[in-house]
Amino acid sequence: MEIYKYSVCGYTCALLPSVKTIIPRETVKAVCSRQSGIGAEMLIVCSLKCPLITVYASDGGRKKSDVAGAFAAARYYSAAFGSDKIRFAMGDGIISAEVKGSGEISLTFPTADFSPASVGTIDRRECVSRDTHCGSKCVKVTAMNMCGVRSVVISDDAYGMILYGIAESLSENQLFSHGTDVDIISSVNSDYVKLLSYERHAGYVGLSPTGACAAVSALDKLGLRNRADFMTEHGKISVAVSDKIIATANVKKVMHGNVFI
Repeated sequence: MEIYKYSVCGYTCALLPSVKTIIPRETVKAVCSRQSGIGAEMLIVCSLKCPLITVYASDGGRKKSDVAGAFAAARYYSAAFGSDKIRFAMGDGIISAEVKGSGEISLTFPTADFSPASVGTIDRRECVSRDTHCGSKCVKVTAMNMCGVRSVVISDDAYGMILYGIAESLSENQLFSHGTDVDIISSVNSDYVKLLSYERHAGYVGLSPTGACAAVSALDKLGLRNRADFMTEHGKISVAVSDKIIATANVKKVMHGNVFI
């Protein structure tokens, strides 16, 4: 099968152009495997019939949507359609993308949903920023629906969070009926905010583009800031939140070829 691999600030996506949107779980896992496949955090299927993408986690499970997947799809569709402005469907929303001359891509999509019902909390509290017990620690969590349930924690001790297994514990906390991905942010008043993302299907993934959007959404909800830049050794992603989310990053095509599964 023909396949592409893209990198968004080091977060890798396998992309499959196909007329079919349903891919067997074992095929997804084989493609994303770092031992026998091309090594990726996720697989996205771009429909050849219309601008529509389907997202799979590396364990083969379906995902509603994903920001990194949207960046990769924008790069692919821009080249396929010969246009620097693309609109495509992902999950329940429409993503608008603009490919700039510098190679950067800007995405525009709806803001995060903070309603308790959307994040699967155990009660119907209006506030979704709350103290949560994770093992022997208590952390302040801001939860939302951002391409699935994500929880943002502000801490200047990311090493301690890893050491005490806070992200792993929070990801399975009873607050969330179907679990949650976790984004740990620090240096919130600096020029570059630091981010460490933990995703249930992959563990720690460094910077997740979806996590960056969730982080700025949480900071905006808490009244701290509504835009931020995140820098990694693989590049920068910028996020701004208002009545919509605008995310900008450079998307690199790592490979294009055929794989035999």
